[in-house]
Amino acid sequence: MSTSRATRSASSSRSDGTTRVSRKERLSLLASRDVSSSSNAEESGVITTSVSALPLVETVTDEPCCSCDELPMRNVLLEYKLYDLTRRADTNFWLGLICLGVCAVNFVLMYLNWLFRQDHPDHDDDDTTTSAFVLAEHVSHRTFHMLEFWTTCLFSTAEAFALIMTSPTQYYQYHHHHNQPHLLKLLLFFNVLNSMIPALLITLDFCYFETLAHELEFLNSWTLAFVTMILLLSLIQPPETTSTEQPQSTHEDSLYIIIGGVACLLVAIMNCCVYNLGRASTAHYLELSFNVVMSLVTFWFCLENRFQAQMEIGQLLYGRQQPDSSVVPPELSPLRIPSRRPQWHFMMFGGTPKLLPVMGRAGTTQVQLAQLDPIVEEQHSEWTPLTGSTAQRYRYRRMGTL
Repeated sequence: MSTSRATRSASSSRSDGTTRVSRKERLSLLASRDVSSSSNAEESGVITTSVSALPLVETVTDEPCCSCDELPMRNVLLEYKLYDLTRRADTNFWLGLICLGVCAVNFVLMYLNWLFRQDHPDHDDDDTTTSAFVLAEHVSHRTFHMLEFWTTCLFSTAEAFALIMTSPTQYYQYHHHHNQPHLLKLLLFFNVLNSMIPALLITLDFCYFETLAHELEFLNSWTLAFVTMILLLSLIQPPETTSTEQPQSTHEDSLYIIIGGVACLLVAIMNCCVYNLGRASTAHYLELSFNVVMSLVTFWFCLENRFQAQMEIGQLLYGRQQPDSSVVPPELSPLRIPSRRPQWHFMMFGGTPKLLPVMGRAGTTQVQLAQLDPIVEEQHSEWTPLTGSTAQRYRYRRMGTL
């Protein structure tokens, strides 16, 4: 009894400079007080000296130890989502800069290829021949091909990163739009592999592996062009995923894929044939021009990914805004809410109770009509809010559905 009384007295004098200890230390202090004594007087004296010698123990009370209202409400999943979207937006920005750098390098290579035209028998002996020979002393054919192959390898890697660092919404669209998500992954695998192997071969021995490296590069141009064609098709005709169901590919989309694949294969075969016929300069013109187009398409894709990520960040921070929303009729004026967060309200649509998402901002209530079917949209004049037990009855049955 004296021990508990002493503990309560110690906890009550919190403002007098008590020491807050953990539960483990509290148990160790209680265990150290197991001292045998011969009389009650001696026992109380021992306890008095031990309590005075040890730091005061603070017991658990109903009062909060600090002002918990001042602590911010933090959502771990929301913070991770914002961090992931910010990282994707920044990565796509740098990938877009890499694509522009690849485009600039290809333009420089096209200019160097034009300066190396003295290798052809039909070149003209004019004033530019001397400058071409002077340039050839500083920029050799080995340097030209090293820059060409390693730029292609860098572009293939950047394109793979651009597909990986898409926003979650676009990732689902691009990988499931054609119902063949493994095809794009397989093409990316061969794309990076076929661009890295010839770059390493041309680095080890330029004279011995020059022909083999060019053949592998022309084969890589087919996979690279096919992936770029898929990206371009997704940018021109973005798939609409308004529902949670997996989108199915249409006959028109499959036809576009087949035509694009055949066109890319013809370009690769044409480059290979022109190169094997001894027209290396013409083959380089075709290849470099095609690389410029692919780098610009990938740059567009990276900008679209960055815009999508920033738009999702804005929706998480400031709420989802629907530009095509309509204002609800005057009879729904009691449903006005001041916050920007969408809320659910129960209403009657032609005698049928349904759950309706309502967006409020600055005292104005907006209804997302885009999520309603045309029949319900025509009956907007008959909307009446549900109250009482009717709303409670349909709250869990109609949650998330219209």
